[in-house]
Amino acid sequence: MLNSATDDVAAIIKEKTGGHGADIVFNTVGSPYFEIANNAMAKRARQIFLLTFDRAGPFGIFNFFRRRHKYIGVDTPALSSVKRACIFDKLKAKLEGAS
Repeated sequence: MLNSATDDVAAIIKEKTGGHGADIVFNTVGSPYFEIANNAMAKRARQIFLLTFDRAGPFGIFNFFRRRHKYIGVDTPALSSVKRACIFDKLKAKLEGAS
């Protein structure tokens, strides 16, 4: 477990991955953790947003272009519980197959 208030999350993730960084980030909080997650991402990584508490958020356009990141938003509050469960089931199957 990492604590972003006291830990350098990006440095720890990169250390644990041999300098590579995270290939996929599931950001369930949104803009408050965008920059932390962005800094921990590998080249060509994806950050998937499931929710945000703030309408505005920082956007590191330099990292976006240079690292060829992809950002994916899922408007989960607009979906029914059944639809959200279907999405998470599909994601789970893909993640389990990737390991």
